[in-house]
Amino acid sequence: MERLNKIFAEWAKQDKRTELASEKVELGIIDDVDKLANEASKDYKKAFSAKEKASALMSSSLKKNRDAMLKLEKAEKVAKDLGFKEVLNKIQARKKDLKRAILFIENAISSLDKI
Repeated sequence: MERLNKIFAEWAKQDKRTELASEKVELGIIDDVDKLANEASKDYKKAFSAKEKASALMSSSLKKNRDAMLKLEKAEKVAKDLGFKEVLNKIQARKKDLKRAILFIENAISSLDKI
């Protein structure tokens, strides 16, 4: 009988060790999940900050391109009035490039705003 008590006592110790090991594994998993969630949150904040900076830069670029377009339109009128065809052709080509740039930037800003 004494021998059986020793065997049962040993099994009880082993069972407690197994439970503790299992709890350590579960706590380790929770710690890993918490760490990943914190890293994901930091990455999101960095990405959002970068998005805000990109949006501000795009808006600035859009304003500058629109200002350039206004100046080109004034120059185009002067070139037409003075009959400078070569200059007029260069201005029209540049206006075409600016229109594409403005459209691209407007689309980029719209896309950023959806994020």
